[in-house]
Amino acid sequence: MSDTRRGLLKQASEKLAAGGIETAALDARLLFQAASGLQHEDIVAEPELMVPLDIAARFSSFLERRCKFEPVSRILGTREFYGRSFRVTPEVLDPRADTETLIGTALGLAKGREPLCILDLGTGSGAIAVTLL
Repeated sequence: MSDTRRGLLKQASEKLAAGGIETAALDARLLFQAASGLQHEDIVAEPELMVPLDIAARFSSFLERRCKFEPVSRILGTREFYGRSFRVTPEVLDPRADTETLIGTALGLAKGREPLCILDLGTGSGAIAVTLL
């Protein structure tokens, strides 16, 4: 892989796309940000800076996991959901689009009902209960 931020991201996006990852560019950027500790603005502002070997190695290991179709949220250990960050491990389900539908339906049913009782069995990450509360 190339040694610059831009080069690493370009090659990573191409590798992920070739492996059948539909969101290759986004996934490459998110994984690079996690590996480097940089924000998107930092990468865009200085794309030609060289990437230290330890960061390149961490990024490469993240890419290998993603090429095996491991979800980005599992690689990063967190998932954003309704504006909150939830810890995601192999023991919990990853909040998905159908979870958002569930939240929207529950909130619609709850309008005007006070107090509202909620039971969330097998909470996992807590995304549903925390978001509804």
